[in-house]
Amino acid sequence: QFLKLCKAYFPSSTLSIGYTTTCTGKYTETNFMQMLELIQNHEIVQPVTLPLRACLLARSKTEVLQYLEKAGENHSITVWSGVADQVDVDALRDVLVAVGKNRLYLDVPKDLEERLQSA
Repeated sequence: QFLKLCKAYFPSSTLSIGYTTTCTGKYTETNFMQMLELIQNHEIVQPVTLPLRACLLARSKTEVLQYLEKAGENHSITVWSGVADQVDVDALRDVLVAVGKNRLYLDVPKDLEERLQSA
């Protein structure tokens, strides 16, 4: 219902469609392919950003890159984190560099942002 309403009433808006998560595990190819199917089944052509939790994204480089390649140029990611999340900063930085600034939004606590910018 949400996607139908967004498509009807906000056709030029960027959609932010995400998951409920904990910091355990990682995003899987199945997670991303199910999201892509959902978007395609609803014939969404407007920009989409996936809010992805930093602690999981740090362990999901291959999966997110495959998703972005299949999804197309109007898809991006928004990286977010809880203040208590334990994040592998080096691995996350590696993912962010691979994704590229043009497909990335960052919404993380100040201390994580500073650690990502250092080194």
